Amino acid sequence: MSSVSIHITIEPESGRPISLAKVSDSEVLRQVARAAVTAAQAEAVRAKNADPLLGLMQDDEVSRLERYFSLLIPGYSGERSSAVR
Repeated sequence: MSSVSIHITIEPESGRPISLAKVSDSEVLRQVARAAVTAAQAEAVRAKNADPLLGLMQDDEVSRLERYFSLLIPGYSGERSSAVR
């Protein structure tokens, strides 16, 4: 099985990104996954307001993210808000 971790990097305006830390704690991963899904949901709502088809595509991206996180992050279960669907 794949290992899941978060890499914290600094990206200077000029030069290459520098890795500062690697985090593999399951609880931190779940919190970050929830934050990513929340951000994707907000983007889907904005997209739906601009263009219903684009909103539907963004909504699919939210579903995809939740499936990936559910498969890869121990203890994560999709907690998607029904308001976006």
